[in-house]
Amino acid sequence: MIRANTHNQRPKITPEELATLDERFGRDPDGNYELLTGERQEVIGEVWDSRYVREKTIEFTSDIILALDGTDSERTKVIGDAELARQAPDRVIWMDKSARPVSWLVDAFWDDFAADGAPKPPYSYLNFERADWFAKIGKTEQDYMDGDRTKFNADLLDEDEILRIRALFSTRNIQEDNWRDELRDDESIFNGEHIMVVDEVQSTGGATTDIALRVLKRAFPGATISARYFWKSGIVDSVTAMTGERQMKSSPVWYKTNELGGRGIGDTNEDYYRRQYEAVANSEGDSALKADLFRQYLGATALSQPLRGFDPLTAKLQQDIAYLTYAWGRGELFRGTLTDDDEAEERIYREQGLSTTQAREYRKHRSQAGVKKLRR
Repeated sequence: MIRANTHNQRPKITPEELATLDERFGRDPDGNYELLTGERQEVIGEVWDSRYVREKTIEFTSDIILALDGTDSERTKVIGDAELARQAPDRVIWMDKSARPVSWLVDAFWDDFAADGAPKPPYSYLNFERADWFAKIGKTEQDYMDGDRTKFNADLLDEDEILRIRALFSTRNIQEDNWRDELRDDESIFNGEHIMVVDEVQSTGGATTDIALRVLKRAFPGATISARYFWKSGIVDSVTAMTGERQMKSSPVWYKTNELGGRGIGDTNEDYYRRQYEAVANSEGDSALKADLFRQYLGATALSQPLRGFDPLTAKLQQDIAYLTYAWGRGELFRGTLTDDDEAEERIYREQGLSTTQAREYRKHRSQAGVKKLRR
């Protein structure tokens, strides 16, 4: 059921009700958090208070779970059966590196936020480095910037690139001397299924997500591939001098292009997976392990390398997510939503002891009280 526009009909919340809700939802202590704070949050033209940072994180986590459990049918892009894409996905592919923390948030809040009895779909993580994949079709990122920013032509890819992606999902005990033929025979993987690609935030026109959708569709032609973004970034009016694109207004706290840590994983590194496989290839060890490492070696072009040693930023983010779950369990966090589904919205607010009217007005209040506009 799609929400009717009743903006001019609903009554306003009273100042006393706002004060009561502010007291209720304002008890989550700031001192415990190291990353999910206003100081860490980057927003162009604004400053968010720490409560608002966490409220938006909860809201966007809630809404992505609604997409994964089939409640919310919003999809950014679809290649395949549009009706099937409206349903809960059979598999989720998280875009490494930045969408990996989104999967941690989903894991932390699935039991609280998902519809009763909804199964959590199986996960995979793929890293489609944009520059690398443009190079595979004989293009550069500048070609992309100068031309069509919405379509990546996966038909230009060499067949081996497609088979290597397919290898990551094959259940065959693939043989090194015959892997191409075996993977050609695996073309029916995911036939009739819905695969959802989740990226953390849309940037630079969504090119990386578009690459992922088109490569996956060619690898699994019988599947429907959809995309959904986690963070609603907003766009500023100005454009960047280098790319001519409009900038994102905000992004998750872990979205740092100059920091490798904080997401539990590194960049793609095909040599790493080659060495992993070669270390066991000629041994008498576990054949299942060798098969797994061979599949990873084949598909390494889209796999992130694990980080070496302890990553303090990842540890801090995971601890902050744990603090979020504690605060939610104590009833100290407001869960808003952007869903257009009336029944889902009503359920979300009813579970917090709020009417839809109260919650809508309180959400609007927080978007004003939690945000400070900076003077130009």
